[in-house]
Amino acid sequence: MLVFRTHAWEFRHTKALHTVIILSAIVIAILVGAEVLYSQGVVSTTNRSVVWLLVVNVIAVLGLQIYSGNTGQMTISHVGFIAIGAYVSALFTINPMLKKSMLKGLPDWLYGVNLDLVWALSLAVIGAMLVAWMLGFVIVRLSYDGVIISTFALLLIIQSIIFAAKGWTNGATSIFGMPNLSSPWLLGAVAILSICLCTFFKESRIVCRCGQLEMIDWPLSPWVLIPSV
Repeated sequence: MLVFRTHAWEFRHTKALHTVIILSAIVIAILVGAEVLYSQGVVSTTNRSVVWLLVVNVIAVLGLQIYSGNTGQMTISHVGFIAIGAYVSALFTINPMLKKSMLKGLPDWLYGVNLDLVWALSLAVIGAMLVAWMLGFVIVRLSYDGVIISTFALLLIIQSIIFAAKGWTNGATSIFGMPNLSSPWLLGAVAILSICLCTFFKESRIVCRCGQLEMIDWPLSPWVLIPSV
């Protein structure tokens, strides 16, 4: 029995590794191809930006796969968590002078903070994860219909807060003036890292237990998050 489980574990990870290699190669080919065509004048700046947005959307879809794809529970609030991460990173990277003139409701200490890309991305990920963890602790206990309704309501709440908190988000106008720190190689690195995390997580014991509960149509229990030994 132990030998069978060992072989099954190795097979899942080998399959995950092959998936990572194939998907990463596709992402690299798209980005490199776009850069080569852009350098030769075949692709315009607008079309190059569309390719970059494509890679960003790949990362967003992988985030949706983490929960919905692995559990069968549909969630609608992922765009809201993307917005939380975007606004957190913008607050820490925007020019301090522009921040003072555009965002009037920030605390005084935040006006003088201007972090580099790595720290801003780290804070954005941590901020979105904390909100998702606090809300997800309740949502994972709901039924299929309850998850859909609650995540849709959560998305509306996040949108309302963004529009109403003009001193923090500039309302419907959104925040502008962030430094242009994007590059195809940064997007590719983040996309490949996301592919690795999502693919190996899909083959983990946690997801296997989620799949067992999905087949008998039970609400997900918090004990699902504890991998078996």
